[in-house]
Amino acid sequence: MLTTRLSPHTRPNRDRTRLRLYVDSSMLVAMVWSLMPQATGIPLHEWGSLIVIVFVLAHIIIDWQWIASVTSGIFRSQPGQTRFNYIWNWLLFVMLVSAFFSGLGISESLLPSLGFAARNDPFWLEVHLFSANSVMIMLGVHLNSATERYLAFQREYPDLEDQIKLYHIASFIGITPEALSRIRRQLAQAAQRERT
Repeated sequence: MLTTRLSPHTRPNRDRTRLRLYVDSSMLVAMVWSLMPQATGIPLHEWGSLIVIVFVLAHIIIDWQWIASVTSGIFRSQPGQTRFNYIWNWLLFVMLVSAFFSGLGISESLLPSLGFAARNDPFWLEVHLFSANSVMIMLGVHLNSATERYLAFQREYPDLEDQIKLYHIASFIGITPEALSRIRRQLAQAAQRERT
């Protein structure tokens, strides 16, 4: 039986990738759950939104290195895709925060259960509906765009992928190396399913 030992540098990256996968998967489930108040009811919608914020903060902490490196070089030579992702991610974050705090402004369950009076303010309801709907649209672009950028890279530079390191490709398309590995694995699995 052939066994492969991981180098000391590979193990933390694998653990970090696994953690990112768990956090991001849990965040997606919590978002879907909290973005359907008609199906889940207002109490689960409000408490689910609180859980989403916890996962968003964990996601930011895990990806802080990417955020810091792109922020420090945003006005230097960065690929357009990286700048777009950076700005898009900030807009998505602003909409999430707006949806969360406007939701607190119209809370019917969460705040009253904590002893605060419920308010029915039409202004905050409109802000909440706009920001929550924006989050759904922006999240779709956020989730789909990385794979699309990688596929566009493959189409535009078909021979280059075998000649350069994957972390250079990840940087070029504006994602982390771990995200690129995840995308490549998902595409390989999809191709395998199509062949069978």
